[in-house]
Amino acid sequence: MDKGTGFDLTGKVALVIGAGETGVAIAQALGAAGAKLVVADPESGPLEAAAGVLERRGFKPESRIADPSQKEQALRLAETIGADCGKIDILVNAREHYERAPAAELGRDAWHKAVHVNIKGVFYACQAVGKLMLQQGSGSIINLSSVAGTLGIVQSVAFAACKGSVDQLTRTLGVEWFPRGVRVNAIAAWNDGMREADEPLLEMIGRSPAGRMTQPEELAGTAVYLASGASSRVTGQIVYVDGGYTAQ
Repeated sequence: MDKGTGFDLTGKVALVIGAGETGVAIAQALGAAGAKLVVADPESGPLEAAAGVLERRGFKPESRIADPSQKEQALRLAETIGADCGKIDILVNAREHYERAPAAELGRDAWHKAVHVNIKGVFYACQAVGKLMLQQGSGSIINLSSVAGTLGIVQSVAFAACKGSVDQLTRTLGVEWFPRGVRVNAIAAWNDGMREADEPLLEMIGRSPAGRMTQPEELAGTAVYLASGASSRVTGQIVYVDGGYTAQ
């Protein structure tokens, strides 16, 4: 298990799943701290775009096409990176699916899509990479959660249910795996997945101490902390980066 107070990630291998803005922002921060970057996503277009952004910012990420919500693909992703890089020290589950809809009108396909991406994808990635980390005796897993995992947010039933599951997954794995050197935590943001400015959401923004949502780059420092030896005694925790929204 990593110990100490430093934030230096030199020599670490970081797998970031999710090629959206949040994944790119966190990957950039991990790379700036010294980590070797591997970015994965099921879609080639976003993956190429993310790699391009990171390369223009001076990094040399590896790109892997994989859908972690398919157990076989998650296992293959972990195995190939482990073979090619020798290890995986950091896993960030930054891929998520959000859809606003009244609960009484939510369709079956929308529900299944939310569960597929937000629960199955996170668990299978944790399981596949976690096995490698347990063999190593070290590793840090960071899941992307949301304030919706704790608070009731209208027209967000599928997303909220999934993020509540991610929180419990994080707590359970964090407790189960810590004695074997693997830490599991989550960052809960009020983030860019919830940008559609309808009336209920505007009302929520008005009640926020910050008066706005969290931007992807504002999650980066917390991710570096949770990935590094500075947080060697932190596991099973949901860290809120929400401008004080859940504290009020």
